[in-house]
Amino acid sequence: KLFFHQLPNSLIPSEFYDAFIAVVSLPSVDDRIRNLVCLVDALPFENKATLEFLLLLLHRACHPPDADGTRSSRLAMQVAAALSSSLMWSVQSDITRSSNSNVDDSNAATEVITLLIVNQDVVMEHIRAQLKHYRNDLVSKTTRIRLVSEELSRALDFSDEETQKLFRFLWGNLGSSNYNDTENFVFGPKSKGWLSRGFQSSSASHCFRGGGLTALKYLCYFVNHHHSQAQKMSINSEKRFPFVQGAVHVTRMVTDMLCLSGHEFTDSGATSDRVSKQSWWNLLDEENSIERIFCMAFLLLDTNFTETNASKNDFFRVIQETRLQMTYLLNLQPQTVDELWHSWIEMRASRPRHQMNVPAKSESINAVKEVEEDADTIDGDNEEKLETKELENRIAEYSTDQIETGEKERAESDLEDLQKYLPRLLTDSEILTQNHIAKLEAALPTSYQGYNWTLVFSTAKHGENMSRLYQLAKDYQATILVIKDVNGVIFGGFTPSKWRIEAEYFGTGESFLFSFKDAFNAYRWTEKNPYFMLANEDSIAMGGGGSFGLFLDEDLKGGTSGPCETYDNPCLASDEDFSSVVIELWSFILK
Repeated sequence: KLFFHQLPNSLIPSEFYDAFIAVVSLPSVDDRIRNLVCLVDALPFENKATLEFLLLLLHRACHPPDADGTRSSRLAMQVAAALSSSLMWSVQSDITRSSNSNVDDSNAATEVITLLIVNQDVVMEHIRAQLKHYRNDLVSKTTRIRLVSEELSRALDFSDEETQKLFRFLWGNLGSSNYNDTENFVFGPKSKGWLSRGFQSSSASHCFRGGGLTALKYLCYFVNHHHSQAQKMSINSEKRFPFVQGAVHVTRMVTDMLCLSGHEFTDSGATSDRVSKQSWWNLLDEENSIERIFCMAFLLLDTNFTETNASKNDFFRVIQETRLQMTYLLNLQPQTVDELWHSWIEMRASRPRHQMNVPAKSESINAVKEVEEDADTIDGDNEEKLETKELENRIAEYSTDQIETGEKERAESDLEDLQKYLPRLLTDSEILTQNHIAKLEAALPTSYQGYNWTLVFSTAKHGENMSRLYQLAKDYQATILVIKDVNGVIFGGFTPSKWRIEAEYFGTGESFLFSFKDAFNAYRWTEKNPYFMLANEDSIAMGGGGSFGLFLDEDLKGGTSGPCETYDNPCLASDEDFSSVVIELWSFILK
């Protein structure tokens, strides 16, 4: 009975009460069962699901193996009498009846519940078929979106048949039709031919770091369904934003916004409540829903870039603006991807012209028409339009360091303007300045940009104690280790996995080493070995093969740094055997 009273509503809502009670007036048992089948089928879905489970339990309780039919029916009637008032509790309080009527209703309710328990296999047969269908769909949906999470961090292996097929698709469908490949530009994992197809380097796999196989699949989907637009974007990559890098950023943006990162899943593989309770959960019912949302966000990025006459230095500013617009659209609680697309079209149509850097009204109208045609191409013949929605005042634009990751020189004159957009250190640093923060922020994987930084450990504050470092680091996943040596050189490493004592190397390919010696450089995974992180009671290290890329002694007073195969780095410190002045460990929290 306590279970029933803790339910938000009665399992049999008040509007169904009289119809259920009326069942007992029918002359034959078959007629009563047929009516109960129809009535139960008309209940709200969540009521049916709970009722199905409850009736199955009660049926089993009333039909022990050693009981005959008469005894089972008698048990069912006793259980029904005990539960009738609880099962229909909301009705009892809503309807005022005479004493005799209440007695009659109570007897009728007992009889109805007895019928439901005894004949639950027939009454719930259709409901169980529905539930099985819904459960299968849910398993398929959860499996599909869990795969997205897993493939985000999967390093691309060009020798893998599926990966090579996807790369070959991009090779054949991107780049100018006037471009003729020579023997120096043949298809392969490293080829100058990739540069003419919107890749920012000749190493195809490296361009997808941070997005993994998920970003590669999404970009192929985009090229397949928006081929002409993809051609323009890839050919003009030098004049606009890096095409493949943009796809990786949008992939991480979309998966982060939809809460599809790995920590959103339980150990059993089910989605967490945070995912399934989101207002846009139903958007993910469609098989290619995430790919279509990616296409929309990628087109929106390109539109924002074009309309504001942005340059490469504006890349991260436009990325953040696109994220804000996508967040706004998702908060409108669309129930289908079609509805999300049309919300975008209506948003663009209703935006004041002065907010779009377009020289003429005709060009603005043509831009909206072009977007509508793109949407119709993808979304079919659904012509239903949403009511025009007025955007609230545009959220102030902001940016992180807008220079491409990998460039060695950053313009110092831009730092004053960028400072208000950079991560805020929640604790003072003995090492980092705004200049250092700007360069490190730009080097981070996309999914770790845009956060404030919190100090996890510092030798200046917590002492030179390795055990203390592990103790404080255990609650933080991704961290930046920063070291300043006696000669003033600043260096360290980023790790997306938490520091913990392990017998073997661990970590992921998103980790990297860095140094500010002479100029800032980030040294990323070469894919030659998986020696990302090593941690035991008396040392921690990053990189291996040849030398440790970075090694710290137990007393945290110094260590070594040398060339390693994992990150292909030189010595990070002023000397291979260095003494440290201070060591800090930073992590990320939402702004």
